[in-house]
Amino acid sequence: MQAIAVVINAISAALSLVVLYLLFLAVVHLLARSREVKFSPPEKRFAVIIPAHDEEQAIRESIRSIRDSDYPQSLYEIHVVADNCTDRTREAAEAAGARCLVRNDPLRPGKGYALRYAFDTLANQGYDAFVVIDADTVASPNLLSAFNNRLILGQKVIQCRYLFDNADTNSLSYLLHVGKCIENSLLWESKCRLGFPVILQGNGMCIASEVLDSHPWEAFSITEDTEYSFFLIRNSVRIYFAHETEVSSPPAALYSQTSKQRARWASGNFELSRKHVPRMILDGLKSGRIECVDAAFTPILNSKLTLLMVSTATLAASVFLHFIKAAKVPPTTLIWSGSVFGLVIFYFAVGVAISKFSLRRARLLLLSPVSLLYLSLVSSLALLKRKHKIWVRTPRGSNESTL
Repeated sequence: MQAIAVVINAISAALSLVVLYLLFLAVVHLLARSREVKFSPPEKRFAVIIPAHDEEQAIRESIRSIRDSDYPQSLYEIHVVADNCTDRTREAAEAAGARCLVRNDPLRPGKGYALRYAFDTLANQGYDAFVVIDADTVASPNLLSAFNNRLILGQKVIQCRYLFDNADTNSLSYLLHVGKCIENSLLWESKCRLGFPVILQGNGMCIASEVLDSHPWEAFSITEDTEYSFFLIRNSVRIYFAHETEVSSPPAALYSQTSKQRARWASGNFELSRKHVPRMILDGLKSGRIECVDAAFTPILNSKLTLLMVSTATLAASVFLHFIKAAKVPPTTLIWSGSVFGLVIFYFAVGVAISKFSLRRARLLLLSPVSLLYLSLVSSLALLKRKHKIWVRTPRGSNESTL
């Protein structure tokens, strides 16, 4: 039974390194001074691309948020990619003032293909950069101004803050909101401050035309944004984080909605990690580029649910085996796994603190274990199946009772 203790200790050791690094990044955020951004005069010309699959109802608001921006309309154009649509997405987009690119290719569905179609169609039309937002997204009024400013500073690939806008709907939406706050502030912003590249989120990202010319979009998996990020980082193209602007969209706040979305993400991230992470690590070690190694582990660092699941399981196994005499698991194993679990909870507590806590959210926090268990089950089942390979629109709505 000593082998069991060795395994638990090994897992605890790995978790310790992950959690300590995350806490270090959190400290970087908490101790850093707020940076005032001075925006440069409008100069860059943007193509705003909105990939849409059956988004007739949501597309108008997304287009409106861009048209209401503080950036001169003469310096940007909005292009909606109506990808394999069966509704009136095209008509809705054009009525809202956008240009529409219609793509019908049932054999190659997916956001990655929709983006490649847009990039190819709009190439050589005088755009300095391409901005991508989702069809259910509201952009901050200063989004294009912020991207313009950073492009002038020489930053070629930029990801802005990506938030969820209905955090108080129920415990599930609140958990997802806290996760996004952790991701934006404690992970991406801190990494950028330290000079490490961040990972594109597929929503609220800006790519200079010259980057797409030299590094064409070839990312067609479910997690196309991370796949392209890895490709750029391997080729020494840094991805920056724009903390001064944001996009927001409603999360899948209902159980029925979330199950499909989380299943796609879990299976997609697993396949991407299996195919690309070893290569990223090897490339980084061979070339001495620590940013490659750091980026390779970022999907693990950003998998907050996995971190919680593994630390909980390790602690539970330690407690159970500690009280079985035949197992002979020493107290140090129990203390170690318990300490790691405590640090994970503390990290999440920091996320709760920076996400504007309130009495309403305190109640949602008390109900969160149910949602955590649900998300854990959905993700675990998705890893077993791993068959989510197409772009399936996530249902939206609020006709289900809250938690």
